[in-house]
Amino acid sequence: MSNTHNHSHNHSEGNIKIAFFLNLGFTIVEIIGGLYTNSLAILSDALHDLGDSLSLGLSWYFQRLSKIVEIKKKIHSVLNNDPIQHITIEFEEIDENYHTNEI
Repeated sequence: MSNTHNHSHNHSEGNIKIAFFLNLGFTIVEIIGGLYTNSLAILSDALHDLGDSLSLGLSWYFQRLSKIVEIKKKIHSVLNNDPIQHITIEFEEIDENYHTNEI
């Protein structure tokens, strides 16, 4: 008899965080290198990377914000003693998790 532990973890927030800090680090290194070598090409690439870092940072921020709003909605439904809404939210999550785990 084997025990299976079958659930998924959402690692996208951590991946965006890592990509943001890596890209920001490369941007800083490129700015320093571009200023040191007086290279406009390296500085323009650094500016491009800074824009990518800004996009990643905003994505990370809004993803965290959406989770906070989701948690507040759950707390609100539980505190207002609305069991139908709470059950509906739980079933929607189960359905969403089921569809994301399909192959």
